[in-house]
Amino acid sequence: MPSEQGAVIWVFISEIFPEPASCEKGQTLGSATHWAFAALLDVSLSHDGGRLPARLCVSLFRLHDGAAMIWVKTMVPETKQIPLEQMQKRLGIE
Repeated sequence: MPSEQGAVIWVFISEIFPEPASCEKGQTLGSATHWAFAALLDVSLSHDGGRLPARLCVSLFRLHDGAAMIWVKTMVPETKQIPLEQMQKRLGIE
């Protein structure tokens, strides 16, 4: 089931660690965390899927996707056509 988070997470992981020293480890951690939670979700729904009504499962997905979309819109800054130095200044990294 595609979600709002699915499209954003990979771009977010690739851009959040700009320094070469932290890039590989950060992307590895971000990717591993993403896949671990995806597996946890799959296991939990396949275990409970027979007991939970389909409408409840879909509603939970919608609730999660809505919360993820709000988080992305409010917490993830736009980086399109903004130089790295300016973005670091905006975020207070420098």
